[in-house]
Amino acid sequence: MAGLPVPTKIDTLKLRLGALGWTAASSVQKLTVAQVGTEQWASDFRLARLDQNLVTGEAVTVVIRGSRTSDFNMRTTATIQTEDLKITLQIREQDCDMDVELEIILPSIDTKILRVMASFAQSSPSVAAKLEVEWPLLDEIIKLEVNVARQGVDQYVIKAGLRGDDRNIIHFQGPITAAVAQNSIKFDTDIAVTLFNYDPCSVLVAFEFSDNVEKVYFGLKKRSVDIVRLEYGLTTHRRNDYTTIIINVLLPRLIDVRVDILASQRFYSYTIAADIFPGSSTLSRGVRGHLSADLEHGGVKLNLAWDSERDPEKKLHIEGHYRVVALLPSLFRFRGTATWRSQPYNFNLDLNLVNPFTESHSRNGFHLDVTTPDHRTFVINQHTLIHQWQHQITVDTHFNYTSPERQQYKFNGKIDYEMAVEHNGFIMNSDFDYTSPDNQHKSFTLLVNHHSSSQERIVQLKVSGQAPSLSQPLMTQLQMNCQENSYKIKLETVVNQPSTMFNWQLDIYPQGGIKTMDTAIDMKTIHNVMQQVMKMMATTNTVNIISYNNQRSIFRSRYHRPDPNTHTVMIQSPSRTMEGHAKYSPSEVNLQFYPNKDKSNTKYVVGVKSHNYYDTTRYEGHVSHPSLSKDMTTLLEYSSTGNGELQGSFELDIFPDTADKLTASLHSNLIANNTIRVEADLQSRVLQIKPRVYLEFGWAPQTKSFELKFLKNPSSSSSSLQVIAKYDHISPRDSVMAVRVLTDQSSVMDLSGVIKSQMMPHCNGVKVDVRLHTSITGTLDIESDICRPAFIKLVTRRPHLHHQASTMYTTKVGFKHPSTLEASISESVEDWSRSQPILLGSVKLASPTIITVEAGYRDHRFTQVKDSVLEEMRSVMRATWSWVESVYHNLVQEARQKGITFPDPELSKIMSQISDDYRQICQEVTSEIIDPMWHTLTNFLQTPTISYIKQVLLWGRAGLVQVQEYYVHVIENFFYDLGITAYWEFLGDVMREVYRWVMLGEEPELITRLTEYIEGTTIYQQLETDILEAFVADPEDIWAVVEVLLNFRTSLLEDLRRLKDEVVNSLGLQRIADHFFRNDLLIIGIREIVIGIIQEASLISVRSEESHVTYRFPLHKPVYSLSQALQGVVPYPTVVVANIVWLQDTYLPLHLQNLIWSYYNLTPRRLLMPYTSTAMVVADREIMTFDGAVLRVPRSRCKVVLTSIPGVAHVSMSHPQPTSSPEITFQAGHTHASISPDFTVKLNGQSVTNGERTVSPITVMVTPQQVIMESPLVGVTLLKEAHVVMVNVSGWVFNYTQGLLGSYDGEVANDWHTRQGRNASSLQQLVRSWQEDTSCPTPTISPVSPAFVHVMSTANCHFHLGMKSLCSPVVNPEPYLHMCYGSFTPFHAATAYRTECSRRGVPYPPLLP
Repeated sequence: MAGLPVPTKIDTLKLRLGALGWTAASSVQKLTVAQVGTEQWASDFRLARLDQNLVTGEAVTVVIRGSRTSDFNMRTTATIQTEDLKITLQIREQDCDMDVELEIILPSIDTKILRVMASFAQSSPSVAAKLEVEWPLLDEIIKLEVNVARQGVDQYVIKAGLRGDDRNIIHFQGPITAAVAQNSIKFDTDIAVTLFNYDPCSVLVAFEFSDNVEKVYFGLKKRSVDIVRLEYGLTTHRRNDYTTIIINVLLPRLIDVRVDILASQRFYSYTIAADIFPGSSTLSRGVRGHLSADLEHGGVKLNLAWDSERDPEKKLHIEGHYRVVALLPSLFRFRGTATWRSQPYNFNLDLNLVNPFTESHSRNGFHLDVTTPDHRTFVINQHTLIHQWQHQITVDTHFNYTSPERQQYKFNGKIDYEMAVEHNGFIMNSDFDYTSPDNQHKSFTLLVNHHSSSQERIVQLKVSGQAPSLSQPLMTQLQMNCQENSYKIKLETVVNQPSTMFNWQLDIYPQGGIKTMDTAIDMKTIHNVMQQVMKMMATTNTVNIISYNNQRSIFRSRYHRPDPNTHTVMIQSPSRTMEGHAKYSPSEVNLQFYPNKDKSNTKYVVGVKSHNYYDTTRYEGHVSHPSLSKDMTTLLEYSSTGNGELQGSFELDIFPDTADKLTASLHSNLIANNTIRVEADLQSRVLQIKPRVYLEFGWAPQTKSFELKFLKNPSSSSSSLQVIAKYDHISPRDSVMAVRVLTDQSSVMDLSGVIKSQMMPHCNGVKVDVRLHTSITGTLDIESDICRPAFIKLVTRRPHLHHQASTMYTTKVGFKHPSTLEASISESVEDWSRSQPILLGSVKLASPTIITVEAGYRDHRFTQVKDSVLEEMRSVMRATWSWVESVYHNLVQEARQKGITFPDPELSKIMSQISDDYRQICQEVTSEIIDPMWHTLTNFLQTPTISYIKQVLLWGRAGLVQVQEYYVHVIENFFYDLGITAYWEFLGDVMREVYRWVMLGEEPELITRLTEYIEGTTIYQQLETDILEAFVADPEDIWAVVEVLLNFRTSLLEDLRRLKDEVVNSLGLQRIADHFFRNDLLIIGIREIVIGIIQEASLISVRSEESHVTYRFPLHKPVYSLSQALQGVVPYPTVVVANIVWLQDTYLPLHLQNLIWSYYNLTPRRLLMPYTSTAMVVADREIMTFDGAVLRVPRSRCKVVLTSIPGVAHVSMSHPQPTSSPEITFQAGHTHASISPDFTVKLNGQSVTNGERTVSPITVMVTPQQVIMESPLVGVTLLKEAHVVMVNVSGWVFNYTQGLLGSYDGEVANDWHTRQGRNASSLQQLVRSWQEDTSCPTPTISPVSPAFVHVMSTANCHFHLGMKSLCSPVVNPEPYLHMCYGSFTPFHAATAYRTECSRRGVPYPPLLP
């Protein structure tokens, strides 16, 4: 063997090393021993400095006898000594036993500082191990003992413990049985666990699995009392051919339930005994039940008792026989007696069941008659007839109830459905009839007619009702008519005469834009209809309904735009009609407003005209009203004089006497680069002194500024009003602003702020930080976040005063995507992480499977905050009004000095008229809209049904809170019983010592003594001496090293000191420390954990605090945004049914695919869910997902998943050749279909060349133009010439699809999610994750970037998709435009849009490629 030679026999080995006066020497020598079979070795070790021994190891002897397999004996003794320390180690090993002893002694004082003893012994049939540690600093000897003894076949006894001098820390003891055979496994243990000096707890674990037995058991006992017991057992008795099942769950004071089941081919028995909250005096309930069935003779017995401990009469006993009629297999008969509260009830039940999906004519129903103890009988009959043929289906239902008093209640219903193939629609007629015992008839009829074509779509719905309380039938009709550029909805009724309840009409121009939008609602008609409906539903003819007193009760709004420059708005209420007209052009604007056109043609007119004459511009404005003797006018004229200067004049004539008009001369000049100043001297006969106004405008590419000065006296240097504003766009994402307002009364307002664009996970929008200072309110810091789509967060606080923490108020309003809908006001002390809500209402997606709803209101604090804010607002308003009044009084005094009346009576009159009109409009809105709506709402909330719902919700909340508190109480006691609190006290002692060290700088005694000992050792002192001598010999080099180390040490200590100060002064840490030193911290933590677990486990959980309640609602499937969750709750009317159907697939053996297949094949097509979505692959690579995202896939042989519904359907695509058409594969259930690149179609391997073929559940239809593959939930269509693959999915699979075509959940953003649920960084990563073989190389994919579109691409896309006026109301063109922007040729996107429009029945002009 080549390599490094290794000696195999050595008698003596010596080693010596030395450097810089330090030497280390070691030797190993084999000694000569006369005894045969014995070897003895001696070794030594020395560490010296300048021939002075510092560490010595002497007299190390090893004696070995025998061998490892027999008569083995080894003893090792080692001694290591220094001037300050002596270490002795002894190891003894004999056969399978071993002992180790370690001692550390201080020779100077002959004191033992550490002693460790360990032993291991194995003697059949037991194994024992011991560990003993003696350390004076621990104040006690710690011992660990483990002993395992075998007592029989597969049986052992274990003893293990950790203890101190006079106490047990933890101890285990008990038997274990473990047996493993070829066809069985069995394990059983009963271990007693003792914590400290508490009473022992027994832990029992057992399980057994064999051909006939399955058993699992877990138990926890204390003082022979069960704390926890979980048991499951299944035993099959093959000889007697029966099986028994036992289920037992015990959680003391929570639940104790036992279920016993016995089942065979001839007999079935089910027994349950359950106690819920057995330890509670108020919540405790008991359930006892037994069901037995004789499957051979048809005998059935049922005994059920609920809370019989409190009420022994609450027991139900049923006994009877059943049989199936031989001649009628669908008829099931059951005869028996039910005993309730010791009273017998005899009953007969006939049940007829026929599968309507397999029979074109079927009859289902039941007959039940029950005889009461007083020999009275009530009878219930129900049967349903279903007839199906071609495109029609009829469902006829009859229900009769005969009371013990022989009173009959009859209900008949009939539904006729017919699909109108020629009109692409359907007709559904429903008739329902109810007859009361007094032969009073009430009928209800519903007619639905749907008609659609390429030109229009019409939906008609008629509802009529008849009752004895109505003098004539009540009929209501809803009509919807959608045509090109016109949409109408009309709801009308016939009570006494035909009346329109609601009318809506929208007309648009072909080129886009609204032409007319008219909405009208008649409250009186609605009131009359509601009155008639209440009469139909009431038992008597007297119904207390508030009448509508207004003679005219129509509310109407109409907007009309006859031409692009003219707008007309009309708003009509029962008391007035308001109209507004607006007309504008480049040279004229005219506004007219009629406040009450019903009573007069009085109107307000405001107009502005502009004229340009060479270098002069003139603006003329006027305001007219019949109360004015003449129009109020204004005139502005200016012209350029060259050199960037402007001159002009301004006139304001609002007085009856033109001589009182206000005039001003304007002059502007360029005072600096990009800065213009405008001066205006105001003149009027009313004014004694001519005020002056200065305006300055500055601009630059990134900066804008504005300044206004108003001087009442031009000779004065002080301004009556000064406004300064500046805005700097300092970077593409950041801006700063400042505004200052000053008045002659020294009132001041300073506002400065920073505007930042932020794109954070929690907020995508703008952040604005503002400091506002006013002489009245002081200084406020305002931080605001404005997030998309509609969320505002406002944090307001005052700066620190005298080093005191300030209070922050946080206001949140709106919807923050993707997980928060909130409106709240909260307060918190600065540096305190937890805020206290004052007013709170929020809906949050706490996790993908939990929605939380929070509500809170602290009345007293809300009132205080509201009053404080209102008081500050009133202070600001008083200051503002004081300044306005001072200006007003000055004008009045100056006018009086000139003998002029100011303000003029006409001006006061017009202002009074405006005020009166505004006040009347507000009063009418309140009395005619707000008050009736509020009255209706309050009456509705006070109805018995709503009151009952509120009581149920309050009861449910109180019950949930009570149950949670009870759970917490029980588990707290459980922890106390186990003695875990003792461990917490021990941990608390340790943590408090660490806290004192960190916070107070007090080192633990152990650290202090250890440091002193190390510094006093000879080795440490010699090293210190050598370092000092080296420094003296070469001070420059050593000093450089020392200086670096000292600087590092100083910086480190300074950082640690600063960090310690911050930690010590942290309010958060102080609060944590305060809580930590509380004795009940463990219980507080337990409460939080238990409540959290209960919240997660409960179907609907509630957490209630003072003035704050939180509800948690679980979701049966994960969602990733609040809008997605809300769509899952109420996306459209059938979602609840869909969710229930999907849910049954988890629990029932009948597979969902078979159920829906039957539904789709046996139900007329017009009854199918209309809510479908379509995704497309255009030009073999451009993708538009179900939710409208635009993606791209390469031409690759790697097969990618287009869409998949786990366990239901799977669609994939690949390109065997990069230049060929794609290969599409479609699988549903066990059926497989494919389309090859040459358009060869195969269904389960069989070619389909033309026509239609079905192999359940896939139907394939092949024509020269297209190939269609359909299943109940998914359809695939390939258009050969257009190179378009369409994948259609039913609304039943909303939010269940996976693949490149998206998740079909209404969220575009998550269509970039990979198979692992993460957001893909590139198209290549996205496509690779959805490949069926992820190792297949994915070609490079050019990105789709609609954000950067060339001008020519934009023009081409709008050219190909511009002729869409007929289709845009039906198919939104926006996703197709994005596809067009990113596509290589706009023709592909236009083809996709035309295909979808044609599928929806809308014609589209031919495309020009």
